[in-house]
Amino acid sequence: MLKVTRSIYFNKREEGASNSGFIVRENDVVFVDNSDWLGKTKVDLDYLSAHIGKPIKFLVNTHFHPDHTFGNQLFNCDIIASDKAPELFKLNEMELLKWLREENDPEVLQNLRAIKITYPTKLVKDRTTLDDSHPLIKLIHLGGHTPDSLVVFVPEENAIFTGDLIFQGSHPFMVGSNINEWLSALKWLKSCGATLFLPGHGEPCSRKDVEFMYSYLIKFKKSLAVLKAKGMTAEEIARKPEMLQLPQLDKPQRIARNVLFQYEKV
Repeated sequence: MLKVTRSIYFNKREEGASNSGFIVRENDVVFVDNSDWLGKTKVDLDYLSAHIGKPIKFLVNTHFHPDHTFGNQLFNCDIIASDKAPELFKLNEMELLKWLREENDPEVLQNLRAIKITYPTKLVKDRTTLDDSHPLIKLIHLGGHTPDSLVVFVPEENAIFTGDLIFQGSHPFMVGSNINEWLSALKWLKSCGATLFLPGHGEPCSRKDVEFMYSYLIKFKKSLAVLKAKGMTAEEIARKPEMLQLPQLDKPQRIARNVLFQYEKV
């Protein structure tokens, strides 16, 4: 767990796993996201207990994906998410059942069997401010990566948890995404005044990483549309993702799934 500002701690997890963090306020803590591995979430909670010693007032889910929410059950506090999240959490119920049927790894199965899908208890329609303590925290629903994607902004420290609106250093996961909404969300991030961006995946980053994410989505969208206009099928493009001429990044296996989902939408 890395202290990145006066009040914000950030856990950049190992390659591919989702990040988490928390904001220390005067009398309590606001936690942001968790892990699909209960043990990893417990490590975060143990760190907070040992080094901070303040109760958790709220857990914020930046979006519904399992790698950000499967640890919800370990939090004895209100869970805040977008008002679009509850319907999407039903997909997690189905996904968990599917994984339980198909998984063969004993360690993974043990973790999955212990998970209880835990829904948000407080919902944000558009935006809200947690002004009951210092520092002030703003929650803003932007959509894009998922319909329920929201960000956690601490204006006083010019820092913002972006969830998966930013994938730093890797190809993004775009199944279920609305690219146009995502581009609008990134425009908002560029103009919000933040200088420190805490992504759902990757290292703490800066405005140039927001710009890079924006240009990546533009490139993906335009390249896919050009290939589609030439008569290529989604399957043909997915088999040769290098035709999109995207940057060289980690997790290239995501490109094929992104193509198959986004093909009809460009």
